[in-house]
Amino acid sequence: MSSAGHVGVVVAYDGSTITTQEGNVNGAEWARMTCSIEEFRAKYPTNLQFANPRNAPSFSGRSSSSGNAKYVVKVATWREISTSFETNIPGEAPYSFVQYEMTEQSINYYDMVKAYTMPFNYLWDLLTLSEDKDFVMDLADLVYNSEIVITINDNLTTTKDITVRSYTENTNMTSRVRGLKEDGSVYMKHANGNTEQNYSSTKIVVTQTNTLDVALTKANVWIVDYNKNYKYEKGQTTIGGSGVTPVNVDPIPDREDQNDPLGVLSAANSECKEITSFITKYRTSVESSQDNTTITDTIKYVSDVAELREKTEKVTLKKSEIGPDKFKYKEKNFVTLLVSNQKAKRNILNAASWLFEMLEIEENDLADMVDLTKYLLYKATGTDYGITEFDFSIFDPANFTSVDGIMGNTTEEKVWYALRSAGYSAEATAGVMGNIYAESGFRLDAEEQGPPYQGRGLIQWSYGRREQLFAYAQSKGKEWKDAEIQIEFLLGELSESGGADGFAGCGFMTYNGYSRNGWINASDPETAAVEFMGSFERPLNIGADARAKRGGKAREYYNQFKDRPLESFTGGKIGNVESSPNYCQWQGTWAQMRFGGHTVANTGCGPTTAAIAITALTGKQVTPDQTCQYAYSKGLYNTRGMYGCGSAAIEACARNWGLNAKSTNSVDEVEKALKDGKAVAAPLVGTVFYSGSHYVCLLGYQNGNTFVRDPNHPSAPGSQWHNLRNYIWPHKDFSFTIIG
Repeated sequence: MSSAGHVGVVVAYDGSTITTQEGNVNGAEWARMTCSIEEFRAKYPTNLQFANPRNAPSFSGRSSSSGNAKYVVKVATWREISTSFETNIPGEAPYSFVQYEMTEQSINYYDMVKAYTMPFNYLWDLLTLSEDKDFVMDLADLVYNSEIVITINDNLTTTKDITVRSYTENTNMTSRVRGLKEDGSVYMKHANGNTEQNYSSTKIVVTQTNTLDVALTKANVWIVDYNKNYKYEKGQTTIGGSGVTPVNVDPIPDREDQNDPLGVLSAANSECKEITSFITKYRTSVESSQDNTTITDTIKYVSDVAELREKTEKVTLKKSEIGPDKFKYKEKNFVTLLVSNQKAKRNILNAASWLFEMLEIEENDLADMVDLTKYLLYKATGTDYGITEFDFSIFDPANFTSVDGIMGNTTEEKVWYALRSAGYSAEATAGVMGNIYAESGFRLDAEEQGPPYQGRGLIQWSYGRREQLFAYAQSKGKEWKDAEIQIEFLLGELSESGGADGFAGCGFMTYNGYSRNGWINASDPETAAVEFMGSFERPLNIGADARAKRGGKAREYYNQFKDRPLESFTGGKIGNVESSPNYCQWQGTWAQMRFGGHTVANTGCGPTTAAIAITALTGKQVTPDQTCQYAYSKGLYNTRGMYGCGSAAIEACARNWGLNAKSTNSVDEVEKALKDGKAVAAPLVGTVFYSGSHYVCLLGYQNGNTFVRDPNHPSAPGSQWHNLRNYIWPHKDFSFTIIG
């Protein structure tokens, strides 16, 4: 603002020229002006506000948008492996050495905190509707004054693997001698004897693995106050191992010589003038056994139960506690700021439906803010706008990262789907799968059967990496043998920046000429398998036989899956969409059921769509009368100034039957959801299904098309495939709802 009562707003920018709209806030005519950036800077040196930050020029001192910047912190984890070997076994020599490994890890702290930001367009919509700058600036200050703490904790796992080998040689000896005595008679004698030699070796491998626990430990922000405390604890020492097991060794061949270990020859020499023959024969049997013991100690940071408090309460201060600013509430939050600014409160509440419409405009990308805003207005006024409860667990960092919907019926299908969906090539994915087959045969519960008896799961995670897998599973309340746990952890280790909520670091290292880049850029599955084996698995045997086995299986998986579209991997989601329920709103026992002021036949397309989606996703028969009754019981009908219901009712029904639901104005997000086997409730207008506003259910995706279940048409044009981007999306009425 340049002076009291006068406003200048940037309305367009073409790269060199700025168009402004200026006028008097008290009602004078608005005039448009154009000028250069330099002229604009001179006229409005400070206090710039942009109506559309996406097109705003960059000015020193204040940035209009963060753009697509990635903010990361580079840290490193390390591993030290000390090996010592002592032995008196014949043919073996003692040795000792130390290996060091270091892995770089990127921490994307921007992604960790972005859930707590407030979109600029949200503030702009509130300013436009409230016409109250003070309210919006106070709200912006709440965001600006956020307190966020990200903690990087160092954890140490020490594993001592002790292998004691016992080796015993039992030798049976037979000596025979023949000679002539002085009197010419023949002298013969033989003797038997046994010897036992005991040997042993001890191999000790001490592995110290440093891992990082990256956690958001405090977020006192505009909408919630989140705290999670950690304490450094020494874990319980675990001792395991295989016990004493026999070891196969090569037999020692029988031998003979003319040594005299039993004294037979010495005795003959004292009685004979001549020795005509002498021999000693040896037969040796060998016994060997091995005792393996693993001792694991951990020192790590352990978290307390997180505390998450929604900041929506109106707690009034005592009169004596009110400060100079006259603010009478204990805490400044959206609710208390709104009720303290009468102008903003009056203007927003008088046009609340407009606010919701503005938030749902696709260009604003604010559909996720609709339900939250309805809840905030309810907390401020007590008026029900369709949302009287809100799940604030979405602001718990534990819910920020996960692999959403790993598809497939078999473990092989799940791995292929997850890696291909993460952007890895078919060749690279097949290379990983060839190695998994060699390591575990795709058995989720596989445990290493030979020394050092450490490996677990698909990849045979060992030592510190194994402990991190266990810790990640525990953090999710699941067993380490769970398919999605192992695949999510694998995806974390495949990434240069790690993943799995910080439990997994990058698992690659350049080793013997093999590297992560070599795996990613491999032009065939055989090469990918060998590169992955050398840089990720790093087994003792990387010889020709190992390369052939892993490469051969990689080729098999490549040929099996390379031509299958990802949308065909729908295990655990919607399978054959054309077999999905085909509920019709004007047929069945629910048709004449009252929904608000009308019947389901007339205005029940929304709840009927919800019933189709819920039944298709859960396998439970949920009918339109059930969804109508639930939506009606929550007051979610006749919303947005029209008959029927809106997205709030669809979302509430989905959540009541145990499904996730969210509104979106992104066609890319809708397409991805359909590919992932989710359902989408789509409010359309002016279509072959109905001329007015009407909900249909979208299921499945293939070749750009989605299968439409239309509550108004059980047969064509419903129950047919329609193009998502060329037909469905251009007829979008308001936000689509993703269910699944």
